[in-house]
Amino acid sequence: MIRHFPRPRFVRLTAVLAVGALTVAACSSNGDPSSDSSSDSGSTAPATSPTNTPANTPTTLTEVPVANPTSDLAALCPTTAPTEAVTLDLWHAMPVELGEALTALTASYNSSQDLVTINPVFQGSYDDTLDKYLTALRGGTRPGLIQLEETATQLAIDADSFVPMQACVDSADYSFEDYIERTVTAFTVSDTLWPMPFNISNPILYANAGMLAAAGVTALPTTLEEIRTAAQKVVETGTAPAGITLISSAWNIEQMFGLADEPFADGGNGRVERASELLIENALGLEIFTWMQDMVNDGLATFVGSGDNNEHLIALAVGQAAMTVSTTAALRSVKIGAATFGVEVTVGPMPSAGPRAGGALVGGGALWLDNSTSDAERAGAWDFLTWLTAPEQMAFWHASTGYIPIRRSAIDLPEIAELWVTEPEFKVAYDQLVEGRETNATSGPVVGNHSQVRSRALVPAIEKLLIEGLDPASALAEATTEANRIIADYTRRLGN
Repeated sequence: MIRHFPRPRFVRLTAVLAVGALTVAACSSNGDPSSDSSSDSGSTAPATSPTNTPANTPTTLTEVPVANPTSDLAALCPTTAPTEAVTLDLWHAMPVELGEALTALTASYNSSQDLVTINPVFQGSYDDTLDKYLTALRGGTRPGLIQLEETATQLAIDADSFVPMQACVDSADYSFEDYIERTVTAFTVSDTLWPMPFNISNPILYANAGMLAAAGVTALPTTLEEIRTAAQKVVETGTAPAGITLISSAWNIEQMFGLADEPFADGGNGRVERASELLIENALGLEIFTWMQDMVNDGLATFVGSGDNNEHLIALAVGQAAMTVSTTAALRSVKIGAATFGVEVTVGPMPSAGPRAGGALVGGGALWLDNSTSDAERAGAWDFLTWLTAPEQMAFWHASTGYIPIRRSAIDLPEIAELWVTEPEFKVAYDQLVEGRETNATSGPVVGNHSQVRSRALVPAIEKLLIEGLDPASALAEATTEANRIIADYTRRLGN
């Protein structure tokens, strides 16, 4: 059996991660790669044909999958401890501080037992990582474990090259009772959990506390209307040239649909049946697009492009704007970077278009188990994954980065209790996640070629809206038409 040595309790990192600059996490923060989507590598789609038929399925309750030890899947993932030493490469997309934290975790695991070695290998961005994996599928060495962004879910399922995590769950009779349900359902499609959730994020409002106070804003805004009111005060008092910086983030648009409990795509957001089209050309979509354009046209917001170089966060730090929206995964880095400019950063929930009928979507990534692994490697991978998502490791990961601890019991640990007292900003994303409703709409869309839908349909439409002045209805129509074409082309190449 695997012999575990005593596992030290992790403490919050501070100076170890300090780099004195704004370094944003590799996550879903913008979700809009500047390069071609990895889903289109060589214009080759995975070789598995879809089995679902598109349908505009209404929003329904999503349930956490329950272990079934007698299932056919259970045989795919023996979870008894390996009897031989195994080494598993873990391809990941965590840069700088995030990579350091992940390396610290894997090193701790490796020293805690004597049969499984996890070798973390940085592969670049999420898209770079997926591109390299798809290339390896056509001939090359594949990793035992790979970290993929939530946008890769449908493509990874279609690739037919992964062991569903549900197989390990069934084999081990594993319970997710202590996990935040939504972190599990986000990666569950047709009652099957595919990867193990790990680095979970959602977007939050970042604000320059001093600027808002100087402008007479006494409470952080929570809706688009309140953002506009706060921005007007900032601009009218001359506190900053702009109230907020905007980026061409498709992820933020998806989030607003989740907050309104409206599906972003058909087929129950792609979770009941394969998605064939986006559902954004409606009153909510028009409200969001109109708000963005009006904010820029009225001089209340500055559009800084994709945000790939952290322009929106830099503007916050140097006093060009009082607010922006970005991922919680960047929180530790933002606080460190902003402090070098003498700026106190405060954060609040992701602003909604109206009443918060739903919840913020689960963003970030999860860990997938390659099906070229041996039984011993699968058992080792399962041991590592359950260790990695244990409360102590989640506490360390949360405090080191800003990613959300996905275990409920983790928040009772001294590390997090102390962190939330001394730095309450770290609690915001957790509260935002657990307060959300559990529906297909709030689980997020599962769409074939999701990354390209963002980068080639939604981002260009946002740029035309905010740079060229294209009217909101036409921008929405262009985004929808191009997105649906991308989805249809992906499905066609699958053979359906």
